[in-house]
Amino acid sequence: MDEKILHNLFMNANVPYLVQQMIWQDNGEPEDAEILTVNASFASLAGLEADKMKGQRLLSVYGQDREAAASWLSCTGLAVKEQKMLQVQMKFSFVVEEQHAVIVPLSENICAVLLLGQAGEREATEKSRLLVKNQQLQKKAVTDTLTGLYNRTYVEEQVGRLMRTAEAKKEPLAM
Repeated sequence: MDEKILHNLFMNANVPYLVQQMIWQDNGEPEDAEILTVNASFASLAGLEADKMKGQRLLSVYGQDREAAASWLSCTGLAVKEQKMLQVQMKFSFVVEEQHAVIVPLSENICAVLLLGQAGEREATEKSRLLVKNQQLQKKAVTDTLTGLYNRTYVEEQVGRLMRTAEAKKEPLAM
């Protein structure tokens, strides 16, 4: 996938996102990574400024937590070597809980890392947000925006439902 395409897709997204270029040891193992770009969501989560992260080495930014940095480099290195998208659980020094991360190789030495958060928390939040939106849309579909009264669509749906119920019970219906 082209870095420009991914950049356009995620730079303004709420999904924390980082693009890095791998730096390899002579034995082919990842040594470090240069941060090429991050979006505001990633910088905010990391507690840093996006512009100050660009061009920095991963270990200089997150070196205080060697274990997390080594895990990050191992996972991103594997994705780049195999040129396969990976979904992993990763621990970061800047967040308390393990995060779901998707690592997308963009070229021979460059990959993007998208942090998707905690699955259960994210799914529950997304479901509640969708339920609220769905309720709002249902209400808008059957009410007049100016008066707030039920509209023709609502009346037709209710009459249809009442007619089907009366027919099924073989009862008369009067209006």
